[in-house]
Amino acid sequence: LTAIRDHEGVARLHMLDSAALLQYRDFAEKTLLDVGTGAGFPGMVLKILVPSLDVTLLDSNSPEKVNGPGLLYKDTATGNLAVHYHHLNNTAGELKFYMIAHNETEAPITFTIGKMGFAGPSQDPMQVGYIENQSYLGSQPLGRTVTLQPGEKYLLNADQKTAVKPAYLQSGLVDIYTEGQLTLAVAAMYPDGNFRNYTNLQPVNSVGPQTRGSYQKAAYDIN
Repeated sequence: LTAIRDHEGVARLHMLDSAALLQYRDFAEKTLLDVGTGAGFPGMVLKILVPSLDVTLLDSNSPEKVNGPGLLYKDTATGNLAVHYHHLNNTAGELKFYMIAHNETEAPITFTIGKMGFAGPSQDPMQVGYIENQSYLGSQPLGRTVTLQPGEKYLLNADQKTAVKPAYLQSGLVDIYTEGQLTLAVAAMYPDGNFRNYTNLQPVNSVGPQTRGSYQKAAYDIN
């Protein structure tokens, strides 16, 4: 997935950038694991240029599995922010995933919504990831300005109205700019739940050494 689509840009920014690695290391008869390869750069280019190089391209679009209602992520930040979730319903019933902006300060906070991309529900992680990224990359900044009073909450993915069935997943990516200390949260709730009550949910325990927002029994193992 890339925003570079013209032939000259692909040649210069992908092909030549990948080939530049040959200036710094001899790859002949070596083994290379290209982690997070995406569209195949640089591993694919290096393999073409050095046929004796043993290349494995590794990429993951596996969603984190959600095993029940709970607070999946919560943090407070300021400035240019990107909020993302990519979660699979691993329960026996339907769930809804909410991406929430919350003013937990004692003064009004104004933030601006930029580019957005959403996808799902679907059972195909690669399809959901692709559609979300294409939606995001092809969108224009929304430019919507929202002011939250103290204690007020705002649903960032309000257009995702469909409940997520078991074994289905949903994904969302939103850019935000705020000068105030804005709280951002991602919550899983039963379909009859109200996102404004997300603070009543129990936080799902995180698991190391993964990044914040990851939690126990959420990951897929790559053997």
